[in-house]
Amino acid sequence: ESAVKIEILRIVSLSDVLNIKIQTKKLTKYIQDNIGFKSDRERIYTLLEKEYFIKFDNKYIEGLHPVRSEHLLKILHNFIQIEETATNLLKIIDDKYIYEYFILISKYIDNDVNDFFEKTSQIISQKSFSTIVDAVDGLMHFEAYNYWLENKEIFDEVYKNGFVNLFIMDTLPFF
Repeated sequence: ESAVKIEILRIVSLSDVLNIKIQTKKLTKYIQDNIGFKSDRERIYTLLEKEYFIKFDNKYIEGLHPVRSEHLLKILHNFIQIEETATNLLKIIDDKYIYEYFILISKYIDNDVNDFFEKTSQIISQKSFSTIVDAVDGLMHFEAYNYWLENKEIFDEVYKNGFVNLFIMDTLPFF
């Protein structure tokens, strides 16, 4: 059952760093269809809860902690590309998390970006129009979100000192 445990850890750690919740039943179906359970699922989930502090319930799986998940993600993707796990995760997440997935996933894709986006576009194209819009919206906001994260201290300082309007007028040329 180590293959099952490791695949669950890969998916849960990636979903945790992307701030996405996974439905327990969707993850169970994915594992059953792709790897297969050789023993009782309840026992495997209980062992994972005790060993890695992953919380399984009837509805969703809660990951570790984002920092711990980040470390685990790196450890579990030494030889397996993260793009493979990211594609598998996209297949099982709820549509309401598509924006969060696409705004953050580009940060973790290192290797064959074109191949990854070709695979994800095939998955997304099967979904509703509003879900496709959420995916594109997330991709378009990736750069702005990264800029905000990199300069968060500056933005917080400006807000704290009450210089928001002056900051906006100084940084946007059309004001």
